[in-house]
Amino acid sequence: MPNFEQTRFMQGDMGRQLDDAQNHSEIAPRNPKTPRDKALHRAWYKDPGSADIVGVDTKGLTPTPPKPPGTKTPKPPKTPTSVKTDKGTIFVNEGNNVTWAVIGGTKKMRDDVVKNAQHNFNKGERQNFDRVVIQIGKGDSASRGAAGYYQNAIKFSNSKPVRDVVKKFPPVNDPRLKAHKKLINELAPRVDAGSWQIRRVNKEGRIRYSRTAKWRADSKLLFWKEQPNIVTASIIRPDELKPLTDAERSQLGAARRLVDDIEREFHFIKLGRKFYDGGTPTHELIHHLRMSRPSENFSGHVPRYAGKDKDLEESTTDLETIGRHNPWIAGPKGATPGKLGRPTRSGYYHKLAENAVKNKKPNNVKEARMLGGVFAKYQTTTELAQALENQDRALLVQGKNNKKLTDKQIQLALAKVQKEPKKYINAGIKSPPLPVRLDNRYKQTLIAELGKNNIGGKQERVDRYFAALDPQGKETTKLHMKGSGQAKNAPAAKRILSTTPGKGIIVEYHDGKPKQIGKFENPVKRNGFTNKRKTRFN
Repeated sequence: MPNFEQTRFMQGDMGRQLDDAQNHSEIAPRNPKTPRDKALHRAWYKDPGSADIVGVDTKGLTPTPPKPPGTKTPKPPKTPTSVKTDKGTIFVNEGNNVTWAVIGGTKKMRDDVVKNAQHNFNKGERQNFDRVVIQIGKGDSASRGAAGYYQNAIKFSNSKPVRDVVKKFPPVNDPRLKAHKKLINELAPRVDAGSWQIRRVNKEGRIRYSRTAKWRADSKLLFWKEQPNIVTASIIRPDELKPLTDAERSQLGAARRLVDDIEREFHFIKLGRKFYDGGTPTHELIHHLRMSRPSENFSGHVPRYAGKDKDLEESTTDLETIGRHNPWIAGPKGATPGKLGRPTRSGYYHKLAENAVKNKKPNNVKEARMLGGVFAKYQTTTELAQALENQDRALLVQGKNNKKLTDKQIQLALAKVQKEPKKYINAGIKSPPLPVRLDNRYKQTLIAELGKNNIGGKQERVDRYFAALDPQGKETTKLHMKGSGQAKNAPAAKRILSTTPGKGIIVEYHDGKPKQIGKFENPVKRNGFTNKRKTRFN
């Protein structure tokens, strides 16, 4: 069930005022019992502007009665996927106003990316790809040391081709916009109450208001009628308008900012030219798919990335890539071409293989069980990583149910992938079973070891996250140290955060849990001045 207090806090003051000022058509009781009410609670938790919860963001309202038993909800008409090419860009329309695009590279590269997505994600999953831009870069890698990367819900790109593509997307199909725009249309005409206004409507349906004196109103109206971008115009008398209250002005400003943010928002994936046709595009699209899934669909095993444990997000995303991508066979850029394995050399399993290859022994009991302790035949990190990936793929696709595997099922899966590897080339699965299996079996896989003490110590394996907390435990300063988790990051983070104004403790997050590594105590600036007092280091 939703955490009401946390969700309301994340809305912010303006968001709460805007939400409370509206009565939404969908209302649910505080304690849901029917499937409908539970679904509304899940929707509210994801976006409080999509529904109302009695006693939380409504006053005196009663829930909408459920539909009579046997009433079927009409399904939206099925729209076939259409692909359109436009000057080096492929636009893929999935129906229901959902469009994503692929740019850069050659025509064959762009076609391969589209085919890969259509082959490895079903129609329902691709409904979450709205306004995703996939760019094939000019370099072999997307960035230094990365085959690809994903950015969620960004509003600007330094790349002009990306900006041009975003401009060509159809209008945003977001349910939050309807309520926000309704409020704007109700309040905007009253911004300059007490003076004459002229209301204009352009071809896109946007309403604009202009404040003007009475003696110029008629001439302005006549002038605007002659402009090609104006559809209608009308004069509003001052006595027709009621001045806005301070609360309404705040609500209007918040609604305009939210609408602007939503309409500009898009999602970006960049791929290196060496990695456009392997598992990398699948991996990056899974990052986006995980962000689109409701929070309540994640257990404590594999929660969505919350900014404090990139290891967990990358390991679960890579595991889903291994259980999903077809065909799973190493190509010319793979570890052992022609054998069962990742099509291209990428992913995070090589981090698990580094120590094992160096020491010629398993990292832990789980690896010893998985590979029988035989490491002599794996001469390179990539060969061992390939073997580890195949083992985890076998665990995810094993069996007909989605439950946690028994020891006997694990042994059967490991034996089968060794004896009959060809059966696993196209054995990848999709939603709905795959996310459930991943959630239940994550701790049984090798990739779950990423970031544990026996791999990279107590610190984060990929990136490290620090924060300064005040006496109430609230984050006052956050610090993200990018890199491979070098020990030198901790003193640097401690030195930076020790300058935080106020008093509190410095923590590092280990798998999302804060651990104190120091303290800070500094004067708080007032009116631009500060007392001359030494910073305290611990």
